[in-house]
Amino acid sequence: MTNFQAPPGAGRPAGPPPGYRPPPGYGPGGYGPSPGGPPPPYGVPAQRTAVFAGGPVGPPPGGFGAPPPDASAPAPRRRGLVVTATVAVVALIAAGIGAYFWISRSTGGAESPTAAVQLLAADLSAKRYLDAVGRLQPGEADLFRDAGEVVVTELERLQVLRPETDLGALSGQIDVRDLRFSETPRMVRDNVAITELVGGVVTISADPSTIPFTDSFAKLAFPDGPPPAGQPTVIDIAQVVAQQGEPLRVASVEVDGGWYVSLFYTVADYALASENLAWPTTSIAPRGAATPNDALRETVNALLDGNIQRLVELAPPGELSVLHDVGPVLVAQAGAQPIGGQLVELETTQTDVRGDTALAISRVVVQVPDGRRLTVTRTGECIDLQGSDGSAQRLCTQDVLKQADLGVTDPALKRVLPRLVQAMLDIKIVTTEIDGAYYVSPGRTLVGIYADLLGTLQPEDLADLLSSSVR
Repeated sequence: MTNFQAPPGAGRPAGPPPGYRPPPGYGPGGYGPSPGGPPPPYGVPAQRTAVFAGGPVGPPPGGFGAPPPDASAPAPRRRGLVVTATVAVVALIAAGIGAYFWISRSTGGAESPTAAVQLLAADLSAKRYLDAVGRLQPGEADLFRDAGEVVVTELERLQVLRPETDLGALSGQIDVRDLRFSETPRMVRDNVAITELVGGVVTISADPSTIPFTDSFAKLAFPDGPPPAGQPTVIDIAQVVAQQGEPLRVASVEVDGGWYVSLFYTVADYALASENLAWPTTSIAPRGAATPNDALRETVNALLDGNIQRLVELAPPGELSVLHDVGPVLVAQAGAQPIGGQLVELETTQTDVRGDTALAISRVVVQVPDGRRLTVTRTGECIDLQGSDGSAQRLCTQDVLKQADLGVTDPALKRVLPRLVQAMLDIKIVTTEIDGAYYVSPGRTLVGIYADLLGTLQPEDLADLLSSSVR
């Protein structure tokens, strides 16, 4: 058994971690408008591109990239709490503070899987959260920074958080002590190791008074003053390990010679174990498309063809390298059936988003198996549907609200809802370019949707919503 002290020789490279690609133009304003101004749309329209294809397709997909292995097997409630506290907490830290402060210095990869988890534990114990972010697999850390940039920039614009505040107060409510790991990691494949977590204490506090809210928001949220701090949640990992009869597992992955702790690989390891499946010894190599439009078109085709192999190939390496490494199992276990239909035409509006290309669908022509065609065109606040048989229908923002029959009577909410629905109609799919090839990024697509939804709000909207909720 070994504790969290850093082993000899586990140094820190001065440069960025291998494989890390910081997004161009990173900084406040990358997502969402600058403080004080009206919210601009998510990105700047650039051009329209028409693409013709013969592959099967249907409605725009609800998600992109192959899903991780099925993790639906029931797990003990206590185990899920500990995994969240000891592993996912790193992701929360990254999203909360790692994105706000631009990390010009990285802790880099460790020399071994054991060193990677020990260095992470030491950073968490000492509350060196920026260093802890650098222990994550570089693609994951980049994605979490991207998400955190949205959270911080938008909450500052909405006057929820103080400008340029030290968000360490948020992460300071999580205390990690004396994490202990097994001395010898288990190699599940040549680039992935599993280290067992056998002891330590995680304390999660809840004290709203420590959150750096603006004075105006604090008065609205807590008109009678901040509520008292709640009772801390204390998790004794050794006790939980004894109760469940096995230690917790933390995955590390090798990237360009350095070892990093990985949240995504940890989740994949638990998912494989829940299905009694072993890690594959081979991978599915990334194979992107020639253009952003091709990446979206081929992803849609693969989804509707049930082509898991192609979906994995189109997953962005780095961000979703775990899908490439676990891909052979996904393909072997897949039971997807083709949906049918054929994409006749796809037209999109391209938008630059901090060096990545986002695609908003402008016009789609789909041919269904019986030969009929459906044309879907986006026009302002409406979507027009026209069938080859002459049928036509228009669906607008107000129609969506009426059909939903939400029964909303609050004036503030009624004023905000149309903007939120419009933002959902304006969904953009983000593609990223890596080594000259384009991939659809599900993570950055979700970040973009979140940015657009928050971007529809103004500080006075939050004030009115809060005021109406306390009446």
